[in-house]
Amino acid sequence: MTLGAALVPRLPSLKAIRESKLLTQEMLAQRSHVSRPTIARLERGDEEARFSTIWKLADALDVEPAALIAAADSAE
Repeated sequence: MTLGAALVPRLPSLKAIRESKLLTQEMLAQRSHVSRPTIARLERGDEEARFSTIWKLADALDVEPAALIAAADSAE
């Protein structure tokens, strides 16, 4: 078992938080320096996030990284 794979989370709250900040995926991509296609895959749950990506997105959204990992209904 690869230790890193078990620790890389999905971001169920990313889309809800992004939309609550009135940002498009493109705007978030520009602010976070994470590509728009990566943001789209993360929002769909097609991809697990690297910790460095979580920090970039959290900083761009002005939230704690844990807010992105929390269930979507508990974000905000």
